[in-house]
Amino acid sequence: MFDNHCHITLELFDNDREKVMERAKTGLSAILCIGVNSKDSEKVLQLATLHSGFVFPVLALCQDYATTANLEHELAFLKKHASNMVALGETGLEYHHYAPKDWPRLQEVFRAQLELAETLSLPVQVHCRKAHEDTFAILKNFPKLTVIMHCFYEERWMGEALKRGYYLSLPTLKNKARDKIMRDAPLERLFAETDSPFLWPEGRNEPSNVKEVYERIASKKNIPLERVDQVLSDNFERVYRVGERAKGL
Repeated sequence: MFDNHCHITLELFDNDREKVMERAKTGLSAILCIGVNSKDSEKVLQLATLHSGFVFPVLALCQDYATTANLEHELAFLKKHASNMVALGETGLEYHHYAPKDWPRLQEVFRAQLELAETLSLPVQVHCRKAHEDTFAILKNFPKLTVIMHCFYEERWMGEALKRGYYLSLPTLKNKARDKIMRDAPLERLFAETDSPFLWPEGRNEPSNVKEVYERIASKKNIPLERVDQVLSDNFERVYRVGERAKGL
């Protein structure tokens, strides 16, 4: 098992990060740690060095910083560390917390990073909240990209995502939409994530909790947990090509 998306460098883990890592290593084979801007990504790279072969960096200028960061500086940072990354992310559109006046800037930052990912031949973890029409419209211009829809709950967009060959990363937060996607989407198109420290009903989330997603998929598809683990592990190797990309770590 592995956690496809987590934020272990955030301050909420400062007091016990290594204990969290120890718990993760008892049940998981890898975690993909997200860097949300160049400052945070430096911490992710340090963590990946400290836990080589277990922590794999996924770096980007996250939508939460798109309106305030220096885009050229952030893109230059990503280019510099491209060999250390197994994917670019998370990047995307966030319309829930941003007013329409900010949407053009969010779209500009999103497009610029998709262009970079295409140039670097990196898969992309995409954030989308209350912005599916614009997100899918922009992504349509990048048909060669391997796209992973992070924290995917929108069942009405599932068919279009699968038609385009996108992967759906399902989080630990439970709801009926997640259950429907688990039941109906092909196992070969799924990932499991915690989005730690978020999306856990009992306080702070952490990577070891990703097992809940695996177990729920197995239950909804009525297949053995081992089968879920094997197929998602195959997805991991196929998409992130860790054996090849991790050489730079």
